[in-house]
Amino acid sequence: MFRIARRFPRMFFIFAASILVTPTTAQDVSQYAITNVNCVDVESGKIQKSQTIILKDGKIETIGPASSISVPKSAQRIDGSGKYAIPGLWDMHIHWYDEKSMQLFPLNGVTGVRFMWGIPQHHTWKKNFAERKKLGPQMVIGSTIVDGPDPYWSGSIVAKNADQGREAVQKVLKQKSEFVKVYSFLPRDAYFAIAKACKENKLDFAGHVPIMVSAAEASDAGQRSMEHLYEILLACSSAETELRKRLTARRNSDDSPRAVAKDRKLRREIVSKALETYDEDKAKKLFEKFAKNDTYQCPTLTVLRNLAYLTEDKVQKNPNLKYIPIAFARFIAPKQRSTKLDETAIKRSRVLLKQNMKILATMQKAKVPIIAGTDCLNPFCLPGFSLHTELELMVEAGLEPIDALRAATINAARFRRAEKTDGSLKAGKTADVVLLNANPLEKITNTRKIESVFVRGVYLDRDFLDRHLAALDNSKKSSNKNKSKK
Repeated sequence: MFRIARRFPRMFFIFAASILVTPTTAQDVSQYAITNVNCVDVESGKIQKSQTIILKDGKIETIGPASSISVPKSAQRIDGSGKYAIPGLWDMHIHWYDEKSMQLFPLNGVTGVRFMWGIPQHHTWKKNFAERKKLGPQMVIGSTIVDGPDPYWSGSIVAKNADQGREAVQKVLKQKSEFVKVYSFLPRDAYFAIAKACKENKLDFAGHVPIMVSAAEASDAGQRSMEHLYEILLACSSAETELRKRLTARRNSDDSPRAVAKDRKLRREIVSKALETYDEDKAKKLFEKFAKNDTYQCPTLTVLRNLAYLTEDKVQKNPNLKYIPIAFARFIAPKQRSTKLDETAIKRSRVLLKQNMKILATMQKAKVPIIAGTDCLNPFCLPGFSLHTELELMVEAGLEPIDALRAATINAARFRRAEKTDGSLKAGKTADVVLLNANPLEKITNTRKIESVFVRGVYLDRDFLDRHLAALDNSKKSSNKNKSKK
């Protein structure tokens, strides 16, 4: 997560607790029939033309050719002619602390999210959304970050050694979090103790690959997902052994796992050398290991792109910033311009982004499981909107539109071991459905052309989506406030 302030999560826990959220309403009848719609089968990659989908009590009751499906008289009909149905999308890497603007996810067709640092408030939100008291996505909630001594983020669970690693897992179990979030500065003994304790307690762990652990070791240890492609480039370097010796020597000289992060000059040299020594054969073996071990990759290309092009208008002038609560705006839209940024660092970050996109395409060919996430709450990573950007960047990297779509649907369900209930348009699955006005397999940008959304069977038509987006538009509120002053 981008270093905004080391006390950021604690501050926003207090902020979130003080927010009053007005309940939202939507059409919620027991049964719907979407007729003559083109269904995107994300598993086969094919379009099933002229289908009828019957939704009842929050589930897909029936789906099949329109010619053979009898529509119940009690069902509310929705004409799907010329439209394309896809499963609800998932953003598998977010941080967010405002319940009201969680609506932005389903308003953009994102019906599920994975929180990469859970706080107690999130569990309340999850209950409210599940019980339809308020509008929001399905939620998977991770633990408080587990990090080493001198943790990067204030409020992290500290694990300095193996004993504290095991204790950290017990703390997470008491939090009732759904997985352990591991972070960059965990010492090796603490990390592997966490991995063993998670296995014993049938609990997943996911997050950053720690600096002092190789990506291959993390995969073999059972890390469920790796975020941001961190440490992958180093793992693909023919000079990995040499570079790891330098990292270890620097760490030992300070006796602090975080010493490496503090030494920016060393990190720059490591990245530059890793770029120069990228070994395709080594990468191939690593990616084969990921595929064999079912180690998911969540590349968060959106935040990597935004940081690489932070000074550019295409990032700075994101029109959807108007939907972000004013209290968050200065964090999400930092006002640094080129005069305040190191141009050499910017250039390096762009080279690294290009290489990471190449790596992602190679991973896809190697059948490494990929999930889509945005690192929402980082610079210009916005709830709901940025998930579509992530899919577009995946395609720009070389994935086919169907591969990108799978990363946000069936792969997300498989990662959560929920493919029997989510991730595709099949009878018996959750009624999270997005109707599009154009074919996303022809052009991935068509995922933005949303006609309507079903959130666990609750129907949000285009009028509802527009009205609720308008209600969240802070630019109008600011304009009205200025008028009242005059």
